[in-house]
Amino acid sequence: MVADVCDGETLRTGESAEAMFSSVFAWVMKTATALSILGSNLLLNLVGFDVTLGSAQPPGTVWWMRVIYVALPGAGFVGSLLFLAGHRLGAKEMSPIHAELARKRRDGEM
Repeated sequence: MVADVCDGETLRTGESAEAMFSSVFAWVMKTATALSILGSNLLLNLVGFDVTLGSAQPPGTVWWMRVIYVALPGAGFVGSLLFLAGHRLGAKEMSPIHAELARKRRDGEM
């Protein structure tokens, strides 16, 4: 998907922006990882997890941990599907973009 977005942007602006898209993607991934770790620690504290108890956590804590470990990834998956439903750069849409970029490269316009 990132390559398709880059090709569309190259055709629109006439300039290659792969490095910018790649750096933004890397920053977003690192930020998401950091927020995930922070969020998981906050959620563990919220459900009453006590590290000193080890495996002897109260049943309610274990139940909420299971709910969180199922619900959050599930919600993320559904959110991803909703995001992808709005992605309009399929093979049909990319074919004319690739053809136009190839023509511009062949004719020395880029």
